[in-house]
Parts: sequence; C-alpha cells; structure tokens
Amino acid sequence: MRERSAEEARRVAAAAAAAAAAAETAAREKAAEAERRAQAAEAEVTRMTEATSAAEARAVASVGDVRQLREEYDSARDAHHQAEAALRGELEEARSAAAAAEAQRA
Repeated sequence: MRERSAEEARRVAAAAAAAAAAAETAAREKAAEAERRAQAAEAEVTRMTEATSAAEARAVASVGDVRQLREEYDSARDAHHQAEAALRGELEEARSAAAAAEAQRA
C-alpha cells in the first residue's frame, strides 16, 4: 500500500511538474508576444512622432511662405498705388496742357 501511495504521489508530482512546465512555457510565450507588441507600438509612436515633426516643419515653412507672399503683396500694392498716383499726375498735366493749347488756339 505504501508503494502504491508513493507511486501515486510520484505520478501526481510528475503531472504537476509537467503542468508547471507547460504553464511556464505559455507564460514565456505570452511575455514574448507582449514584448513584440510593445516594440511594434513603440515603433509606431516613433513613426508618428517623426511624421508630426515633419508636418510641423511644413507648417512653419508654410507660415514663412505666407508671410513672404504677404510682404510681396504689400510691396506690389504700394507700387501700384504709387504708379496710379503718378499716372493721375501725368493725366492732370496732359489735361492742363490740352486746356492751355485749346486756349491758345482760341
């Protein structure tokens, strides 16, 4: 009977050891999968951070472009106003000259 109990205890111990080994293997596999997922998530965060930085750089460059275009527009508008004023002056001079010529003919 003792032999039987000892044999049964060995079988139970062997089954428990096999179950523990299987559980340990499963835990290692889950840990490895979790590590792979964490690395993939970290790589995605890095990619998104780089994409965000690139987008921010493009936005800053666009702001610079807009500022430059605004300055060019303001400069062109000022030049247009100056040219318009000069043309008005020339038109007035031409009208005055035409009026003077008309007066001399009369």
